[in-house]
Amino acid sequence: MATADWALSRDLTTDDNQKEDLIREAFSDPSFMWGCATSAYQVEGAWNEDGRTPSIWDKFTHAGRAFKGSNGDQACDYYHRWQEDLDRVAQYGFNTYRFSISWTRVFPMDDQKNMYPNEKGIQFYKNILHYLSKKGIRPLVTMFHWDLPEKLDWLDEEVVDYFVEYADFLLTTFQEVDWWSTFNEPWTFCTMGYALGLHAPGKQSKYLQYQCGHNVLRAHARVVDLFRRRHFRMGMKIGLVLNYDFPFPKDPENPHDVDAVQADAVKGVGWFADPVYKGDYPELLKESLGEHLPKFTEEEKNLLLQGRACVGLTIGPGPEMDSGSRFCHR
Repeated sequence: MATADWALSRDLTTDDNQKEDLIREAFSDPSFMWGCATSAYQVEGAWNEDGRTPSIWDKFTHAGRAFKGSNGDQACDYYHRWQEDLDRVAQYGFNTYRFSISWTRVFPMDDQKNMYPNEKGIQFYKNILHYLSKKGIRPLVTMFHWDLPEKLDWLDEEVVDYFVEYADFLLTTFQEVDWWSTFNEPWTFCTMGYALGLHAPGKQSKYLQYQCGHNVLRAHARVVDLFRRRHFRMGMKIGLVLNYDFPFPKDPENPHDVDAVQADAVKGVGWFADPVYKGDYPELLKESLGEHLPKFTEEEKNLLLQGRACVGLTIGPGPEMDSGSRFCHR
């Protein structure tokens, strides 16, 4: 090996050892949370078994609109093989597992749009929670990871009331869970589902994504308020998981490039984070969208502020790249 190559190899080895030391130090702290995440539709399969009713993703994929005609009918077959999957989670040394509950599996909707408990679906998640407890793994549970009941639409105001009823049902039924998130990546399911048409429900438009986001934020505020008033116990937390890619200015010395990145951040993460932390949309978003951006009432602004919860971020192109979501109740 040439001298320069040997020196580079030595430096890399030293760097790797330093990283390993940092990892070991982090793992020695019992509060350090290390885990993995899944979403119900992407892993469970069993789309029409044991009382589960269709979601918008079943409708979308069965119409052949997903990549190469794929669907979640079987997916990873987690519904039948969850125990061996959770054994892997334990084997890898994870102490947390973030997963979502399928709305239409536990609280399906009849033809008159009445929701009702589905005992087989409830027991499925009870079994998972019991097994995680046996393994010493903390569950972080997401209420909504995109699989809306097929009869609902995030463009309609009524969806807010339905979601609050569903969330109340979850908080009442699954009292084993201390850490909750209301929504996973609303930017994605609103933009991809209502602007680009690439995700369920597959609508294309210039501005409908903002009505979707508006109802999501209204629903989040009401659920956090409900959580605080009726369900909170010491140690419980609730939050919202947002995603953003964090671009950098092409030229950090060029004010136009810096402003472009700031504008992107406002539209990407400020769209949802500002209402949660500040009670309203960012001024830049209001200026750029004008009448196409829905408005919160004063009561809704106050509810957003009073029900503040922490915002976690997933970084990268998909939910698998989780930076370590933060959840908190205030």
